[in-house]
Amino acid sequence: MSTLEIRKGASALVFDLARGANVIHGAIAGRSVFYVDGKSYAQKKEVKFKGGNPIMFPIFSTLRLDGGSVLSYGGHRIELPQHGLARISRDFEIAAKSADSLVCVLRSSPKTLRSFPFAFELKVGYRVLVDGIELTQEVANPGAEPLPFCAGFHPFFSVSDPRHCEVSGIPVGARHDVRLNSGEKELGAHHAGTLPLGRREVNHHFRPQRGQVRLRDRLTGRDILLEISPSYPCLTVWSLPGEPFVCVEPVSARRGAFETREDLVRLPPGETWKGWLRLRLG
Repeated sequence: MSTLEIRKGASALVFDLARGANVIHGAIAGRSVFYVDGKSYAQKKEVKFKGGNPIMFPIFSTLRLDGGSVLSYGGHRIELPQHGLARISRDFEIAAKSADSLVCVLRSSPKTLRSFPFAFELKVGYRVLVDGIELTQEVANPGAEPLPFCAGFHPFFSVSDPRHCEVSGIPVGARHDVRLNSGEKELGAHHAGTLPLGRREVNHHFRPQRGQVRLRDRLTGRDILLEISPSYPCLTVWSLPGEPFVCVEPVSARRGAFETREDLVRLPPGETWKGWLRLRLG
């Protein structure tokens, strides 16, 4: 079995290590917080599935701004699927585990080097608290040249319906980029602090984020508070009409960062980058 659990009191997380080390159940103080699509998870031929908390590395969204998956960077050919190779990996290993914490690790290998020709070590940590969850990402560069990457989390939070929800804590004047699956785009707008989620798709990207964001479900009266590391200066909010989830995604850079170079981390050999996210009930 590739599933394992960590728990503290009525808070718990269950993972599937062979499905990108993704979360398949999560609860804080007995309340379920992550959405997982059962039909998608049941498709065992696919590593990725809809829901949980996919790990984004070494890119967020698509490699290229036009949605393409192949790019030349510094003389290297990179070919990566949406959100990178971590969420589709069956090769995560357990680095450390206790009753209430887990650290799993993914290392570069001949397989990863074929599509992403850079040496790396990615550690993802979870710690369950009585009243919350702490998540960490740690990227080390064991190679001889700088390691370019983006990293982040893609949590699917369970809600009643997006039309009853809003996300607050977005800094006034944050740069606003809308990219809908329908192809509609709105670039260079600004937002006034709170994003209401209506009856249409929402796929909004903000920069900067100020470290604390709240997802509110007005129908149930439930809030989830996200405390976000400065290592993730960007924030994406995604929802689909009628789907019982809202994604609030802290990321180190936005889509196309290998093209634009904006916020792209270039980690020197021998160094380590760290980021963290804390979830609590509001």
